[in-house]
Amino acid sequence: MSKKIAFLCLAAFQLAGCETPRPIPIALHSGPESSKVRFDVQLDGGWIDLYPQEDCNGGVPVAQHRMQTLVEITKGTPPPRADMLNPPAPNARYVSEYAFRPKQVLNFSVHGGRNCIGGASFQLEPGQQYEIQLNGSLREGCAVSISTLSQKAGAVERARKRNIQELVCTK
Repeated sequence: MSKKIAFLCLAAFQLAGCETPRPIPIALHSGPESSKVRFDVQLDGGWIDLYPQEDCNGGVPVAQHRMQTLVEITKGTPPPRADMLNPPAPNARYVSEYAFRPKQVLNFSVHGGRNCIGGASFQLEPGQQYEIQLNGSLREGCAVSISTLSQKAGAVERARKRNIQELVCTK
């Protein structure tokens, strides 16, 4: 009986955001050649996990629209930012940005209930900025878009990332 209670307590701590943070599983980097990625979750209850370049185990949540995020916000932990083009609103709770060492493979998965689960991977190009957005609804399914961001004539342009099949999950 005590093992069940200990397990329930551990699960409660994790849901409350009390777990020990795990490091991002690919190399972070700063400088003009770094590859910047924005993870944006607009799906209630959805999240995006990042995985090591050479493995599909040990995923780490990088953006989530769950209770844990609200707990982190109330603790005063702001989401990470990487000074990307067209920045999100300062109070955007479910958006995080990271600057990575270029030429790495970015492996990620998306989760949004039983109607939405999947993932993709691609190589990060030097100096490129990417936006990975998860949106939709738990009832109808979800969609993931992967875009590159660039600045032309003072405006930010989004272009769909080529050589990646966008993930679309429906019932």
